[in-house]
Amino acid sequence: MYFNADEIVIESIEFISDNYFYDEVNVSHITYGTDRAFLMGCAVSIVSVLRESRGKNLHFHVFTDELNEDEKNKFKEISSQYKTKVTIHFIDKLKLTLLPVNKLWSAAIYYRFIIADFFAHKIDKVIYLDSDVLCIGSINPLFDIALQNNVLAAATERNDVWWKNRAERLGEPILADGYFNSGVLIINIVEWQKQQITEKAMAALSDKNLINKITYFDQDVLNLVACKKVMFLDKKYNTQYSINYELKKDPIRPLYTDVRLIHYIGPTKPWHAWANEYLVTDFFLTVRNASPWKSSPLLEPVSSSQLRYAAKHEINKKNYFRGFVFYFKYFLSKIIKSE
Repeated sequence: MYFNADEIVIESIEFISDNYFYDEVNVSHITYGTDRAFLMGCAVSIVSVLRESRGKNLHFHVFTDELNEDEKNKFKEISSQYKTKVTIHFIDKLKLTLLPVNKLWSAAIYYRFIIADFFAHKIDKVIYLDSDVLCIGSINPLFDIALQNNVLAAATERNDVWWKNRAERLGEPILADGYFNSGVLIINIVEWQKQQITEKAMAALSDKNLINKITYFDQDVLNLVACKKVMFLDKKYNTQYSINYELKKDPIRPLYTDVRLIHYIGPTKPWHAWANEYLVTDFFLTVRNASPWKSSPLLEPVSSSQLRYAAKHEINKKNYFRGFVFYFKYFLSKIIKSE
């Protein structure tokens, strides 16, 4: 175990409905690692799972670095409204300062490693979901999957051409048989600890030669250290779609297939104000309106990259004035940054 639970998790608070019978034996644990930028997504994702899993005994765990009182109360309201249990685990993010990050991914991408270590010797299996994953169909089969001696179960990323590319770049031939996306994971806690997955991952992230090869930090590394012990899931449990695909002439939308979990990959998220008015984000907005976040405003663009995408999307939706305003702010931000 690489991360000491007592050191990395500095506080945990529990919210449980008064009318909820919590069965500690027959419970499924669903986990998230998030920061403020993804918090609305995390909360809506939880509600989406609850809406599609009525009658299931579920315990949600949110690993994060901070919440204000209003946000705590909203998670408490989720537990009360949907008769479930939600535990917030506050992480000392200073322990992660040496790990590589970029403008798209904060240190929160490494929380899944903390999660696997935190539950060591406590429970045998957890489901991990990225905060940009939305449940739009039953995922009951995932609760009953027997992982046997596999470290995890996950859906593959893209296609075999992509797998071969990652295998060659990362120097691991076995990845040509399947490279997985880490946004939806069923983690075998016992086997994870036995195989020392976190220790191997942290060692890999300290390898300067490897760092120059990896593109998707946590995902590349997790594929490398777990590649021989992975069970592959049907892609309906991790159907990836970038809202930026809507900028294409004829985007292929995963709306009419047997999708259970839609994963909003890419820099534009469904809780961004410029992402509304699309069919693919209607799923998210519908669930948001059934959550304590229904009155919370969608997030406006902050960074220059977000301003650029906001401008493109608004013009794509024929909201020309709003689009030109965002383009003006984008170019202004670039000028200020260059000075």
